[in-house]
Amino acid sequence: MKDKYDTKTDEELMAAIQKGDHQSFCVLVRRHTQMFYASAYRTCQNQDEAEDAVQEAFLKLWKKPEIWKADKGAKFTTWFYRVVVNAATDQMRK
Repeated sequence: MKDKYDTKTDEELMAAIQKGDHQSFCVLVRRHTQMFYASAYRTCQNQDEAEDAVQEAFLKLWKKPEIWKADKGAKFTTWFYRVVVNAATDQMRK
């Protein structure tokens, strides 16, 4: 059964996260972890580094949700893809 969070768009979830809504963050993580892991893995070619990169990206998002700027017009997934790839690149440099 879907709850009220499952029907929200990513952008609506981000607006709620910016207000401190932990459940919205959980939904966003659950919704997109696999897709972003695949992106990170393509960059790192290493499972542990890819997992760390995705975790780091989501942690950054939770700690500083204001980095998402809805008024810039990008979809959340397009914007967060760049955050994840940057985190994966940083992970490889370590």
